[in-house]
Order: sequence, then C-alpha cells, then structure tokens
Amino acid sequence: MVMLRMQRIKAGISEKEYDYSLFRVDNRIVIVLIVAVVVLKAWRIANENPVKSIKSE
Repeated sequence: MVMLRMQRIKAGISEKEYDYSLFRVDNRIVIVLIVAVVVLKAWRIANENPVKSIKSE
C-alpha cells in the first residue's frame, strides 16, 4: 500500500485524482442483482396459490 502511494506521488497522481468509476460500476451491478432477486422472489410469491400456503400452516 505504501509503495503504491509512493509510486502515485512520484508520478504526480494525487489521491483525489484517482478514478473510482470501476467501484461505482461494481456497486451498480450488485444493486441491480439484489433488486432483480427481490422482484423475482416477490413475483413468485404473489403468483403462488394461497391455498397451498394455508394448507402448510
């Protein structure tokens, strides 16, 4: 970590100029996956026969 910081300083790249767009893309992918799973799970439960749910209780 220290070596990387020293290399940035020597190259004239400050911490504020570092590009974090890759992390933003990763976060967006994770959020889309979470929303997709929740929507699909809710869709499946909403379309399930309620009688089956009552019988199992």
